Amino acid sequence: YYVRPSYEKWQYKINPKFPTPQDVRLEIKQTLKGIVAAAFAPSLSLYLSQQGMSQAYCGVGERGWGYLAVSFLVTWVLADFFEFAYHYLGHSVTAMWQVH
Repeated sequence: YYVRPSYEKWQYKINPKFPTPQDVRLEIKQTLKGIVAAAFAPSLSLYLSQQGMSQAYCGVGERGWGYLAVSFLVTWVLADFFEFAYHYLGHSVTAMWQVH
């Protein structure tokens, strides 16, 4: 459906308007920024771990399953809250709508 879009296919979409070249460029730039941001945190984590400047651990042995489960849930809740806040601000703050 999306591989070779024609006008006939697009007119049945929710938004049948073709994106402008400027919108496509913006989408590509946002995607590239997301890729860089997604690669930065794990890279920094590995670097700091190799330099001995991190308290990160790998595996369950050191702290047990309870700590792993609690840290997973806390991380999940915080990430979900961040996504909610980011989306909410995208709809309520005019300057954030462009990056929404």
